[in-house]
Amino acid sequence: MNNLADLELEMLDIRPNIETVAINSVLELHHLLAQLGGIEKVVSSIKSMKPMIIMVVEQRSELQRSGFSKPVHCSFALPLEFV
Repeated sequence: MNNLADLELEMLDIRPNIETVAINSVLELHHLLAQLGGIEKVVSSIKSMKPMIIMVVEQRSELQRSGFSKPVHCSFALPLEFV
């Protein structure tokens, strides 16, 4: 798999009622901005995994204006803080 948007939940053996799920994404999500619906698909998949914690690391860029933060904020109802 070369692209995070190609990830299908069936590829993973996730047992959210038995295991604690953590998501760690480092320098990956910004690549999805070029793909129509890429961010929305990945955010939806992440949400369905019911993670206890999500850590996203991206280089500082124009993520707020690029449409990156809206799907994340709407799906998880969490404010994003760009540090």
